[in-house]
Amino acid sequence: MKISVVIPCFRSGNYVLEAVDSVLDQKGKHNLLEVIVVDDHNDDVETLNALNKLKAEYPDNVKVFQNIGDRGPGAARNVGIEYAKGDWIAFLDADDKYCEHALDTMSKVSDENADCGWVGADFSIWYDSDDSMEGSFFKNRPITYKILKEAYQNNKPILFKKPIKEFIETALTHTISNMVKKELLDKVGGYDNSLRLQQDYNLYLKLALLSDFVFVPEICAFYRQHESNSTKSELKTLEWRIIAIKKVMWLEGFRAYRPHLHKKMSSIYTGISYDYRKNRRFLKSMQNALMAIKTDFLNYQAWYCLCASIIGR
Repeated sequence: MKISVVIPCFRSGNYVLEAVDSVLDQKGKHNLLEVIVVDDHNDDVETLNALNKLKAEYPDNVKVFQNIGDRGPGAARNVGIEYAKGDWIAFLDADDKYCEHALDTMSKVSDENADCGWVGADFSIWYDSDDSMEGSFFKNRPITYKILKEAYQNNKPILFKKPIKEFIETALTHTISNMVKKELLDKVGGYDNSLRLQQDYNLYLKLALLSDFVFVPEICAFYRQHESNSTKSELKTLEWRIIAIKKVMWLEGFRAYRPHLHKKMSSIYTGISYDYRKNRRFLKSMQNALMAIKTDFLNYQAWYCLCASIIGR
């Protein structure tokens, strides 16, 4: 198998060289064909200089392409997918890093599960301010650990047969710690460029509909937290997740899973309602509670949120 690693880059000149080096310095017997860095409408000198340095220092290993279409990481990754010559594609963000055996680990698992078109692994949150690590992300979150418990207890990869229900419940991989067959990405049409957030979650649902998935209980990447990404709104993420679900809701393949999608949407609306109520924005809280009830009439937490919003508690 030949691997292309795609890295979208937007105003990450102070990080992208480190990200690329983490790919080129991979250990093991994997077959890295190319690193594709996508210039996502950069206009700052630092990033443009870094991209020029990549082209000059790694003319054979690293290819830099421009995203001349829609802005955003999803659209930029689609450019990388289009140009990739590998039969498997792995993704890394320009401000993150691979562990030194990431590609080798995922390659071995894909070889052992020849019929599977999609491999994911664990990752660790990395705080740039003091260079500290959180440890295993999925193992330390109750909702993901419940689903992945067998993998962690046996310290072995676990195979999920078309895990649509599991991915409706929660994402079991991360953009920077998964690898997908190019032909599978082409079948689902890559990332949805209209989504500004939660493009990855939308993609996972479409992949799960077509392919089995193998999860590897090993940390394969470091997700850097720094000043530029630390201000991302959890509320905004939830709102975009609703949109990401709606994008697949009426696709024919999801017909049997619509009750599960509705329940998930209702729980998200309830979470949004709670956040607005916590900030004393009672009208917005009431509106989202009503949406939660409309989506799942038996969501009792939504009814509680609605009542609490009405009385201003």
